[in-house]
Amino acid sequence: MIADLAFNLFRDDEKVAREIRKRVSENVAIQLAVLAQAGDRLGIEKTVAGIIHREPDIISVGLRQEARELIYASPGHLTSWRALEGGKSTLTHVEVPLFSSGKDKWGQIEISFRPVGA
Repeated sequence: MIADLAFNLFRDDEKVAREIRKRVSENVAIQLAVLAQAGDRLGIEKTVAGIIHREPDIISVGLRQEARELIYASPGHLTSWRALEGGKSTLTHVEVPLFSSGKDKWGQIEISFRPVGA
């Protein structure tokens, strides 16, 4: 126990998952924002399929415009995604805002993750 306190051997799985999921979500948002700006729907579909294949913790991904119109949803997104209370992301549901040139919010990337430890 003393060694663990000294060397921080016990991990906080939720803290680790939060950091990893934050980075993954930001990277997904960057990739999809570029494709969405170019109007490349096929590129979005292929990119999301590849991301879900490589990241087993991701259940689904959606791209939604500010007007709440769902532009793209991977299979299962409509059933796995739930609106965030107060717009605050959780460990299982992450929303990354996308902005148009300037400061206006254009839309958001929605990512559903499996529960930690599942």
